[in-house]
Amino acid sequence: LLQFQHTLLNTGNGPDSYTISATQDLNWSITVVPTTTAVLSRGTYQTIQVSVQVPLGTTSLMTNRIILRATSKFAPGLSEEVVDIVGGVGEIPGRFHYRYMPIQTR
Repeated sequence: LLQFQHTLLNTGNGPDSYTISATQDLNWSITVVPTTTAVLSRGTYQTIQVSVQVPLGTTSLMTNRIILRATSKFAPGLSEEVVDIVGGVGEIPGRFHYRYMPIQTR
């Protein structure tokens, strides 16, 4: 089980809450907590936790790109994304190594 934490900061002009959703390239078990934030005042933040269950039999050649999206409830047309990449690296037979690379987009 891999766990990642992200910080969602309200940089808007006033209070807002957000819906958090996740998509991925592979069909691994992913849990996001919370999926809806509390109302955040401007300049305040909430921690989002993503848990990823890497299936048995996953090889070092597999890579899963997980896209986490926060969508404003006040203005549903506004959203931000972060991408977590989990994959194998290295050439050690029988061992799976994790590569975690958060990528922010605006």
